[in-house]
This record gives sequence, structure tokens and C-alpha cells, in this order.
Amino acid sequence: MGRVILKFLDNHLESFKCKSKVNAEKLANKRPKVMEWNFYEDNAIIPRPKKKKVNSELQTLRELEALMRTQGLIGDLKII
Repeated sequence: MGRVILKFLDNHLESFKCKSKVNAEKLANKRPKVMEWNFYEDNAIIPRPKKKKVNSELQTLRELEALMRTQGLIGDLKII
């Protein structure tokens, strides 16, 4: 038993058990919004997408600055 992975137009993935590449192609053709499909034989390594790293420190600094502005701790300085 192999596996077929279908990628749809809205970039979500679905995985199904499948016996052959021919059956995988039939399964992909039945679904109208399939962008691409890949068939993996039994015991084959299925690649997994890596998660994107998010720099949380910069986000927290921006959030802290926004919070301080709303509380009035930081404001636009005017030099006379």
C-alpha cells in the first residue's frame, strides 16, 4: 500500500492510501481542484514541509511599543 498526497489550489494537503500510481492518478482526476499530486511507494520517505521561523523578539518589541503608545508612555516629541 502506497500513499498519494494531493495538493489543492488553496494549498491544503490531503493524503490517501493507494495501491498503485494508476489508481493515484484516477483519484487525483476525480477531484476538480487538485493542483498537483505525488505517489509514494510503501516504505518510501515522504518529505514534510519545514515550518517557517518567526522572529518573535521583533514582534514582541513592536507589540510593546504599540502598548506603550496607547498608554501614553511614548509619544511624539516636539522640540520648541
